[in-house]
Amino acid sequence: MMTKQNETNNSLSINVDVNTTNLTAKLKVISKHAIALAEELEQMDEMTCPMCNNVLLEENYFADEVLHFSKVECSECGYSKTSPR
Repeated sequence: MMTKQNETNNSLSINVDVNTTNLTAKLKVISKHAIALAEELEQMDEMTCPMCNNVLLEENYFADEVLHFSKVECSECGYSKTSPR
């Protein structure tokens, strides 16, 4: 790495040499993990009660091995929502 400062206008220039042999692969792995984390955080938000911010409990109702509807309930405030599938 080389640093050079120009005294006339107080600017700073930095040259960085990087070996990018594995950098692309590492960035792809980081990207996959960041996407998975974002999806998990979205799921957590969806399972939070809009009334009191407690965790919602989900129940799925099946008939003949087919999901017919889901119900989420808050054990704290009684909030409930049913969604057909």
